[in-house]
Amino acid sequence: MYSHYIWDFDGTLFDSYPQMTRAFQQALSDLGYSHTSNEILSHLKISVSTCIKYYQEKHNLGEELRRIYRSYERNVEFIPIEPYPFLNEVLTKITELGGRNYLYTHRDHVAIDYLSKYHLDDLFADFITSEDGFLSKPAPDAINHLIKKHNMNKDDAIMVGDRDIDILAGHNAGVVGCLFDPDNFFPHCKVEFRVKSMREFMTIVMK
Repeated sequence: MYSHYIWDFDGTLFDSYPQMTRAFQQALSDLGYSHTSNEILSHLKISVSTCIKYYQEKHNLGEELRRIYRSYERNVEFIPIEPYPFLNEVLTKITELGGRNYLYTHRDHVAIDYLSKYHLDDLFADFITSEDGFLSKPAPDAINHLIKKHNMNKDDAIMVGDRDIDILAGHNAGVVGCLFDPDNFFPHCKVEFRVKSMREFMTIVMK
């Protein structure tokens, strides 16, 4: 078992892609454009920035797309999101065994608000959000910061995320990765561990 677990938020801790997809779909609709949820999701799974840039270029849109999307995404009452099943048990078990959890997300402070809403925030030792100003994944800067701040042994740390950029960020910082990929979006991602559920995570990664 590892001692330091660095977690992505969207699509890893919380099943948020349905909300994100609907928020983006609504933002486009507000601007007069219609796209399927599957198409939008395919771009979001690369990154939110990639998705925004794609539709900005496709429809010659400015920053209004980003602004409207973020307003829906940050609204906790707009299609509420929930933690993945068995997440509480996983995070609690890690702390009970002497491990530590860390959040590293491209979301802003709303991610911490969601953790607090479900009484999960106390299970984390530290948080990094977009407001901390680090370069985006797959840059390793934020992970390197956590490693130095908490005096981690890299061999005893793992980055957990649902996208290849999460895994690459970990690898670029010199730590192993676990791809949380329930829908097999990234079948060709080179990663040390691959799981489809939190129960599987506990069985495979925390043994």
